[in-house]
Amino acid sequence: MKKIVLSAATVVLLLVLVSGSLFAGGGRQQGSGTAAPSTGEISGNFEFWGPDGAGANPNDPGNIWWRETIAAFKAKYSRVNMQISSTPGTANEYLVKLTTEIAAGRSPDVMVTWLTGRLQPFVEAGRVRPLNDFVDARPELKKILSPLALSYATFNNKFYAIPMLKSCEIIFYNKRIFAENKLSIPKTYDEFMTLCANLKTRGIQPVVTGNADVWPGAMPYMMLFNRMHGNDLYQQVVVQHQAKFDDPVFAETGRKLQEMFRAGVFNSNINSTKYDEAQSKFIAGEAAMIFDGEWAVSGFLDRMEDEFGIFPFPDVPGGKGSVNDWLLNYNDGLAISSNSKNLPAAEAWLEFIFSVERQVDYATKGRLVATVNLPIDYTKLPPVIGELNSGMDSAQNAYNAWDNPLGAVMGNEFNLAVQRCFAGEDPVKVFQDLNRIARMEW
Repeated sequence: MKKIVLSAATVVLLLVLVSGSLFAGGGRQQGSGTAAPSTGEISGNFEFWGPDGAGANPNDPGNIWWRETIAAFKAKYSRVNMQISSTPGTANEYLVKLTTEIAAGRSPDVMVTWLTGRLQPFVEAGRVRPLNDFVDARPELKKILSPLALSYATFNNKFYAIPMLKSCEIIFYNKRIFAENKLSIPKTYDEFMTLCANLKTRGIQPVVTGNADVWPGAMPYMMLFNRMHGNDLYQQVVVQHQAKFDDPVFAETGRKLQEMFRAGVFNSNINSTKYDEAQSKFIAGEAAMIFDGEWAVSGFLDRMEDEFGIFPFPDVPGGKGSVNDWLLNYNDGLAISSNSKNLPAAEAWLEFIFSVERQVDYATKGRLVATVNLPIDYTKLPPVIGELNSGMDSAQNAYNAWDNPLGAVMGNEFNLAVQRCFAGEDPVKVFQDLNRIARMEW
């Protein structure tokens, strides 16, 4: 999930040959437990699979940051030849490539990866390198890394990736539409449904969602599940991998989602609408709300300025969850391949990305960085950035986007199950089918 997800804009990669040929030379190998060599000692070629800055919106501040960071690294390490490999398409297509190539032993020196359940197979197969010694040898780096963020990449007391971003999934709304129609932020599920009904009577689409990409429709399902049933079964099934999808509460949530769909809350063509198309409709004011993630903020700011706001999914009366439970995640982990052909350059690239200077610049471009102890004045950033940061930091409980801890196979099957609910299939059968797959996988 875009949540790690990688975001779709993040994983649309441009093939950029900075100079030299791929794997033409390895450079001097150096263990991660030693201090970094001097700039002049690092040379040779290395490959990076990660975002470039030529995604759907080259003016997106996050994409600009990647272009600037790559250029600055090239200027500092002039003897290093870096190749950035491309995977045009969706986050799922990048996941397929990453999984397939790593399973075949063809991995880059450095890669952008998911965390938790989607990183675990790479760790268990020995395809990625533990980074504890690398970080311990660099006190300035260690000082700005969040232990909580690193826990999402930790297995058996070793962490294998450094997260770039902290993110959440939430409801975005069009301030102009709300103001013109004298609408207020709903506090309960019933108020939300009344709000959507009022919008429908005025010819305004309440929520637009692009579930042709499979994962976006899971956002309202996960939020509904939390508000209705809390986090206990989430922990047992999603995190601990106990095959209990046939518990009636999963189908009950599916029926509630179908209730929203039949009431016209979502666009009728939800399963054939692409994610990017849904975002464009929200930006254009063709819908009042969209379920989306933190990663969308910079694009919304670029196109809408301050005409959008956020609010969490409201409470469901009698439910076990709370509006103070946030759908949180850490995204865009940077990992080093265990068979890196140029370890000094790979480590230099990670250290450069996670320097205080580059991280502060990333934050001031509107991204919610996973790093900590940075000199960032959030009052000088758009208010929505501070609002998101404050909300995430003050959340009483957090739950992760399900397709991450579920892992690649079960995560995709879960997303497909929600898509089937939107298609009108019986939620009982849908989640019984999902549970049969879980029993085979787990």
